[in-house]
Amino acid sequence: MKPFVAIMAWDGDNRTAKYLDFNTLAEAEAHVAAFIGRFPNAFATDTPAGGPRDWVVSGKTLSSQPLPPAPVRPDPPTLEDVYNALRDKLQGKSGDDAALTAIEAKFEAVKPAALKDLQ
Repeated sequence: MKPFVAIMAWDGDNRTAKYLDFNTLAEAEAHVAAFIGRFPNAFATDTPAGGPRDWVVSGKTLSSQPLPPAPVRPDPPTLEDVYNALRDKLQGKSGDDAALTAIEAKFEAVKPAALKDLQ
């Protein structure tokens, strides 16, 4: 990354959305001047630490604020999990033995293909 940057646009979270880096502040300012009609809030500044995803715009100031790590999402349920949940639900109801048997038969029929597709 070069020592100066022209910040042309940023998103709703004030994170840099469009920028270009330069070797001199004069080059960055010239770029801003050339495109000020399309980007009226653009400005030139020193390149902060971190990468462009970490940069936050506040007025005509640019700072580095790394994004927090994304939350860990649990693994989606497997076909086996879905089958077990349906079986457990139907076993608790009287008169659903036929439905349970039908689900078991369908599950066993599609299980090999479904498990292969998931791998």
